[in-house]
Order: sequence, then C-alpha cells, then structure tokens
Amino acid sequence: MARKPDPDARPKLLAAGRKAFADLGVENARIEDIARDAGMSKGSFYLHFHDKEALFEELVSQFFAVMTDLTLQRHEACQEMVQRSGPMTAEDWQGHSARRIAFDRFEHEHTVRCLQAMWRHRDVLRAILDHGGLRGRVVERFVELARLTVAAQFETAMDAGALRTDLDRELVSDLVIGMWLQLGRRMVHASVRPDFDRWASTVDSLTAEGLAIHDSPVISKSAS
Repeated sequence: MARKPDPDARPKLLAAGRKAFADLGVENARIEDIARDAGMSKGSFYLHFHDKEALFEELVSQFFAVMTDLTLQRHEACQEMVQRSGPMTAEDWQGHSARRIAFDRFEHEHTVRCLQAMWRHRDVLRAILDHGGLRGRVVERFVELARLTVAAQFETAMDAGALRTDLDRELVSDLVIGMWLQLGRRMVHASVRPDFDRWASTVDSLTAEGLAIHDSPVISKSAS
C-alpha cells in the first residue's frame, strides 16, 4: 500500500532550509542536508521545490508578507484615527496636544510590533542580507514591492493633510525602507535581544519630527 504524502513535508523543508541558510548562507547550504534535517530524502525535496533558490524565495516571500501585513494594519488604523479625530496639524506637532499624544502612542506600538517581527525572523534576515546573483534579484523584487507600499501610504497621508507635503514622496519611502534594512542588519549581528522600546522611540522621533507639519496652513484672503 502506497504511503500517504506527509502534509507537513513542505513546512518541515522550509524550517530546515531557514536554519541552513541562516547558518551557512544560501550558497553553501546543500539540498541533501536540508532534506535530511527535515527527515526526508533528497528526492522528496524536489517534490516540493524545484531547487534551493525556490525555497529561499518562499522564505523571503513569507517574511515580506508578515512585514507588509503589519504595515497595512498600521495604515488602516491610522486612517481610522484621522477619520475619527481629524488629521494632525502644526499646532498638534508643536503643542503636544491630546491628538499628538495619541498618534505618538499609536506609532510607538506599531514600531515595536515591527521590530519584534524582524527579531523573530532574524535568521531569514541574515540570509536576505547576505544575498547575491539570482537571490539578489529575488530580494530586490520584494524590497521594491515594500517601497511601493510605503510610498502609497505616504501619498495617502500627505493628501489627507496628516503629514507635510513639501517632500519628495518616493525619496521618503526609499529612506524609510533603507532605515529598516539597516535595523535588520543591526539585529542580525546582535548577540542579545535589543531594547525594542528604546529602538522604537529613536525611530519614531526621527521619522515623526522629519515628517511633521511645521507651519500652519496659509489662508488666502480674497482681494477687497
């Protein structure tokens, strides 16, 4: 009687590949070792993945899906805050109003969640940040998707009057993505769990002050 396929085979291979890529790098990891660590044969590996690059791409896809989902959650929650209490104004930023305090608390909680997710996936981050060749194209494709997502959210926030509008929106998204990639590099080399509250406070302070609306809107007077 033929053996039934293992429904957990693919997750096991992903877990084994994730560990191998983090420990050895994608270049040095071997399919036979990944399969063995997953408790199956090399031939079984090919029933689920064409090669180790395909396994790596799925791990990258899963990681970016987690981060994208967190970003979308933040965007939707921010939009709800704006609809409920109105957009931030120069007075809010300068006077630390109740609306500013609520916004800062919201941003801090979201940033901490993102940092925690990155820490949980730091083994995948290690493989991502040590990429080249085909893997470079895989990573760059997902980074570009993340950049476009962030750019679209800045566009919405700026159009709604929640953030300053005199900045290059695409460049802002590039800088934000670059900052998060650098945070990932710090995590990869960290020997102990970072102080996420302190990291989040630093990130939020830099981005919030840079994107804050500094001037009250100018109300034009009709000619008499």
